[in-house]
Amino acid sequence: INEKVNDKKINIDFSKYKINYEILLNYSQLIAATTINGPILVIAGAGSGKTRIITYRVSFMLENNIDPESILLLTFTRKAAHEMIDRVIEILKNNSVKEIMAGTFHSFSNYVLRKYSSVLKISPNFTIIDNPDSEDIIGLLKSEMNLEKRDKLFPNKARIFDIISKTKNLKCSVE
Repeated sequence: INEKVNDKKINIDFSKYKINYEILLNYSQLIAATTINGPILVIAGAGSGKTRIITYRVSFMLENNIDPESILLLTFTRKAAHEMIDRVIEILKNNSVKEIMAGTFHSFSNYVLRKYSSVLKISPNFTIIDNPDSEDIIGLLKSEMNLEKRDKLFPNKARIFDIISKTKNLKCSVE
């Protein structure tokens, strides 16, 4: 990665921007933040500035007249997504940033499934059941079938959930 970063030349006139990207970012961050055509893969450890790169990349995109509604910012937590949007608003002093779709990978997936539910032939009012809910449903089924009282060797609800999950992931039958 460092060789690719060091070989890259930046041919940008930074004088036309509100933000002084050259001063605020180190060279590797500057390349990642100002490369807006195509994807960028940033591999970095904790505290190395990944959030900073994304924040300044979004800012740079907006300063290059990219429509905020065409920007998708996905993170692992809502808190991180909101923090990045708040930082961009603070940096640019521009509320159009709020038009950016920002959130978690899960919330975006949920949005897409609901929006295109008719194409997928699923109900838009579906419910997402998490692991603990799934285990509870299995527990209820075991109880209704009197399986927990019949045989002490029968797997507990967590083990049954793991078996079902593994068979789905491996695309094989429970047997």
